[in-house]
Amino acid sequence: MMGAGRFDSCRRSLARLGVKRIATHLTPAEQEVLFALARALPSGAVVVEIGSYLGASTTCLAAGARESDGRVHAVDTWTNRAMTEGERDTFAEFSANTAPLAAWIQPHRGESVAVAASFAPAVDLLFVDGDHSYAGVAADLAVWLPKMKPGGWIVFHDYGWAEGVRRAVREQVAPRQIEGGRRRDTLYWTRIAPRAAEPSLAVSVIVPTCDRAASLARTLETLDRQAEPAGGGEIIVVDNRPNDAVRQRVEAARAGASWPIRYLAENRPGLHQARHAGARQARGALLVYVDDDVDTPDGWLAALLAPFADPLTAVVGGKVTPGYEQPPPSFVQELSPDNLSLLDLGAAPLALSWPRIAFGCNLAIRRDVLFEAGGFHPDAMGEGRDLWQRGDGENGLQQAVYELGYRIVYEPRAALVHRIPAARLQPEYFCRRRFQQGLSDSYSQIRARPARFRLPLFALLYLGLGLAVWRPRNVAARAAGRYWLGRGLHQARAWLRPALYRHIRQDTYLLSE
Repeated sequence: MMGAGRFDSCRRSLARLGVKRIATHLTPAEQEVLFALARALPSGAVVVEIGSYLGASTTCLAAGARESDGRVHAVDTWTNRAMTEGERDTFAEFSANTAPLAAWIQPHRGESVAVAASFAPAVDLLFVDGDHSYAGVAADLAVWLPKMKPGGWIVFHDYGWAEGVRRAVREQVAPRQIEGGRRRDTLYWTRIAPRAAEPSLAVSVIVPTCDRAASLARTLETLDRQAEPAGGGEIIVVDNRPNDAVRQRVEAARAGASWPIRYLAENRPGLHQARHAGARQARGALLVYVDDDVDTPDGWLAALLAPFADPLTAVVGGKVTPGYEQPPPSFVQELSPDNLSLLDLGAAPLALSWPRIAFGCNLAIRRDVLFEAGGFHPDAMGEGRDLWQRGDGENGLQQAVYELGYRIVYEPRAALVHRIPAARLQPEYFCRRRFQQGLSDSYSQIRARPARFRLPLFALLYLGLGLAVWRPRNVAARAAGRYWLGRGLHQARAWLRPALYRHIRQDTYLLSE
């Protein structure tokens, strides 16, 4: 994660340049983010800062931008009208504070909207920290967003508490995002397109698939029987290991389908990559995710979409019931239904709270919220070396959705059938699944408590637990042992391999193509 380590790069750079400590509401972590973003900009970059106050954020941005001969355009009235301390002229103090970096700072004294009217350069990075009311932020965005370069960065301060800032991000920025939102303390930043993506359909049903052409074909048959929603819909198949068999099945399904069906190839491994590829190409305001091995009964889609009548509902998950190829052996009853991605929270709709989540094989989310929340975490990475890149999938996404104040709803009437072949009813399958869950839980733990020096201690603890609970003749005990083995090995690997640790701590995995 950017700035996740020691917050001294910006501070040291400013000290070398002779910049003194400046009073600020920015945390050290937030200052580090601004510095790092500006430092990574292309040569000659244009940075615009709305709301400069005494110059603390200005100097962070300028210290980074100067390394590639960029320039920071500081926009403020310097009358302090938006500050709690009361009105006073702060321009002289700003000028003195920023003097060591004056060659890379251009002050523009005036109202943001008036300055924008005569501002010609295209903007690489826009930092919004002026009037925090919704009207104020919306007015700033109305004049400055059209001046942004494609793929430019936009950063907001006080996103964590200022409802006007949050609302402006949701309504005006999230529809333009080409990457997932990133957050640090009260800072929010992302990359955007010059214009908002206007949904032309109500719903996009996204079906990631990987080497299961026959199963996919059956899923597409059941999806095509769903009543198309008002506003229209589409089905997007994302092939995560592109091959002719899957493409041909999609073409065959398209020929007789009542729904539009599109095929996308996504070569980067991982279920999250396929899910994100579908989201980037989706024309629907709502994204519905199902796996390639489900059957959707009549009425399923209508029931899944109904809770979105509440504007605060961001995610809806449905019931997942088993479709066994053969009767399950008795030991299956001793194990959690989570191991087969089965979900039954009762017969009544529920507003969930963390840590309860909806499962990704039967999940709908507002497209804008997916981008605002940062997207899915890594999942289903395959085997071999890629296995260790596994994360916590839809868990991390929904945790972020909760933190943003949205509602997640369980709708039991939106039930589908998860087909379970005989191969998934073998003891080794459950042991492998629990091992993978150990990796996922280790990933979640490291993101929540990232102190790297503790990882070898946890590795030893978890490996010891694995040995303590393992029993060769009991499937549940063997699976538990494999869980702790996976969790312990993942902790050890994250300690030994800096690249894996950085991967785990990444701000977002929903990146531009």
